[in-house]
Amino acid sequence: TVVAPLSSLPRGSDEEDAVPKKELDAATASGKEWTSVPAIEISPERLQALCSILRMESCRDTAFARVNTILRRLCRVDSNRRHVLAELASVAQTLGEDAIRDLKALKIRMEEAAMERKVAAASVANQGKCVDGESPTEAAGKLSSTVTFSTSTSELKLLRVLQTLQAMCSDSGDEGSSKKEGIYVTEELIDLLRQLEFGALWDELSSCLSVVQVLEGVSSLSDQEEKGSEDADTPEEASADA
Repeated sequence: TVVAPLSSLPRGSDEEDAVPKKELDAATASGKEWTSVPAIEISPERLQALCSILRMESCRDTAFARVNTILRRLCRVDSNRRHVLAELASVAQTLGEDAIRDLKALKIRMEEAAMERKVAAASVANQGKCVDGESPTEAAGKLSSTVTFSTSTSELKLLRVLQTLQAMCSDSGDEGSSKKEGIYVTEELIDLLRQLEFGALWDELSSCLSVVQVLEGVSSLSDQEEKGSEDADTPEEASADA
């Protein structure tokens, strides 16, 4: 409610619209008057504290929506907007590091399950049956289900923060923006995303998906190890060719 009047401020380079005479007359008749909305500047420390709420485990859907609304209204003031975008990028970077840690823990558990699957497969080959008399399909399902465990919400929060960044950049009225698959992409957003180092996150996610292929029977551990060896040899071969 306190920052709601900031929504009346123009976005980015947009010009402020004049109040229609009809509304001015209606306000005068009711004993009210229109006044200019002050462009309130918030200190960087307070904006940092506000943005830091988004990475808290206690920040649920309702709290996230409220903080998101407040930030978008504060961003109608240019000085606030610069600090908010920088802080959101910092939050996204931190959440990306949290997600990498979660994926590494998940990968360890999946690799343990994949090794158990390999032992069960060897048992089938030697005895013609699975451990405890289960069929190969039943054993595979049981081993895959052991990977399920509760994780933090860092991945979901990261996606939400990135969506907030995208929304705020599209609110700027940037003439160089383009629409891709229903999403406005601005040069400002591209620059921010380039500053975020998500390469390690993508590598860890790809590594986890490779183990998932093993658990689902699409490939085997030996196939993944062979592929890993080929990938490791590729840079050396490229250097030698150069």
